[in-house]
Amino acid sequence: MNVTAIRTGTGYSKAHFGEVIQGPIGEDENNYRIGLQTLVCNKFGTTATFTPDDSNEIKTNPPGKNKSLKAAKIALRELGYPLLGGTLTLTNNFPPNSDGWGMGSSSADCLATADAIADALGTQFTSIQKARIAFEAEGATD
Repeated sequence: MNVTAIRTGTGYSKAHFGEVIQGPIGEDENNYRIGLQTLVCNKFGTTATFTPDDSNEIKTNPPGKNKSLKAAKIALRELGYPLLGGTLTLTNNFPPNSDGWGMGSSSADCLATADAIADALGTQFTSIQKARIAFEAEGATD
């Protein structure tokens, strides 16, 4: 695959303040939908940069961003480039040691990753497509 026509892509996603409403919403146990509502936090977020290469392997920087790695692979598959490699760099301004605080840092990572992959390939995902990518990568999503 010739990656010279593909550029470095970037994406950004904001954090959130946690779930306001979460769980089954409906009339009764036989007629419901699963719902989730969060409040956006404009102060914190993740920026993702994807630099494609011919390696057929995706490397994350920092290492160990497994959910983001999975999101990148899903996004590339959805766009028809399942074998494209590159470096996915994630930066954020979350408080130190804030993993597990319920601010959606891994969701922000996955959404920013999807945007960076799409941007590198000169396209965009819809909000629904990004939600599906994040859900598949995380097993749940904020």
